Amino acid sequence: MSQSTRPGNRERGWNDPPEFLHSENGTSAQSKRTVLNQRVAHSFDGKPTEKNTETLAEPPKLAAPPISQINSKKDEESSQPAVSNEVDLENIEKILNESVQLLKDSGIAAKICDDISKRIKIFVNSWPKLNQTVKQRMASLVKNLNNKELKNANDLHVRLMMDFPSEVSQWMVGIKKLIFEMIELEKIKEENQ
Repeated sequence: MSQSTRPGNRERGWNDPPEFLHSENGTSAQSKRTVLNQRVAHSFDGKPTEKNTETLAEPPKLAAPPISQINSKKDEESSQPAVSNEVDLENIEKILNESVQLLKDSGIAAKICDDISKRIKIFVNSWPKLNQTVKQRMASLVKNLNNKELKNANDLHVRLMMDFPSEVSQWMVGIKKLIFEMIELEKIKEENQ
């Protein structure tokens, strides 16, 4: 400990760190630091003043960003929703009920199927109150469910639960159970083959 300590209370506790001076001569470092809250002189006509000509140079101009395939895909997607904004609730309800019937026919407990059906009814009743994004994602989820793309359906279910928990929490439990039972049914079919 080659630095000197500040004058003060010599009766420090055993775990108090030493208080070192920040400069050898004892003056504060405030006199040496640059004041950063002063205004920079700038004329209103856009020309730099004589004092600070080297500090007021213009930053380099940036080139326009390259047009990528991602941007073109976004443009295509933004033009499509005008056509596909209307999501057919009857078709969604029909596919969901057919999936529940498939579960009943395969021997899944009636209580589970009835609970899923109740949640589907809650979903149908809350349809007018749902956000357009939720409606479109549910249409995609049901399409994936109908095409037996259960992993994609499960991913959409998780995204809906994460993005819109207050809108989907009452009925999404039934959709989750439906997807889970369909996955289990597919596993059983694969084992039997």
